[in-house]
Amino acid sequence: MHMADGIRLAIKFLGLRCRDESGAVTVEWVVLTSAVVALAAGVGSLLVGDGDGTVLQALHTLLDRVMDEAAGAAGGDGTGL
Repeated sequence: MHMADGIRLAIKFLGLRCRDESGAVTVEWVVLTSAVVALAAGVGSLLVGDGDGTVLQALHTLLDRVMDEAAGAAGGDGTGL
């Protein structure tokens, strides 16, 4: 077998593999799941911040203010009941 025959065989093999889509859904699922996990890890690290809870406290304060404003606009007490 000559080197050119080996190259042709490799190209033929790779060409057949590229056309086979039987595992495409699995690959897409793994990539999508990996992206979601990476985003969740990024958001989690932002919420933890330096570990002193300042980011979480700021988020809590913001959500309290939004809920109070929504309750005031709706004429309720903010409990949703």
